[in-house]
Amino acid sequence: MAETPERVLARVRTLVGTTGIQSSNAAIVRLVLRRLLFDGCGVPAWRTHDACRAMPPDAFYPDLADRNSTDAAKRVCRGCPVRVECLTDALGWERGQRHGIAGGLTPHERRRLVVRLRHCQREGGAAA
Repeated sequence: MAETPERVLARVRTLVGTTGIQSSNAAIVRLVLRRLLFDGCGVPAWRTHDACRAMPPDAFYPDLADRNSTDAAKRVCRGCPVRVECLTDALGWERGQRHGIAGGLTPHERRRLVVRLRHCQREGGAAA
């Protein structure tokens, strides 16, 4: 049986002791997924140049209602030399729900970006 993101997420939720979407702490799930996906081999080359490498991961999963903590995470991203690669990576694997700051954008900002990109692709496809 093929591994799907949903199956991996279900295994992670079992590992961290949360089984329902409502009871899952998104930051914890994302941290566990990061450990599972990036520890050892398979770390994208750009990750060795990211500005957030020495920072605690939870700094990038702020309470989105707290503008100060969101702005602090976005400030780190603003000066990052691999911001585009980070954003591209996040957009490549995120499906449905988005969490945390990635590539300097909040989940809402990334959602809007995806909508605009899809709109531009449709417009470009219609013109071709």
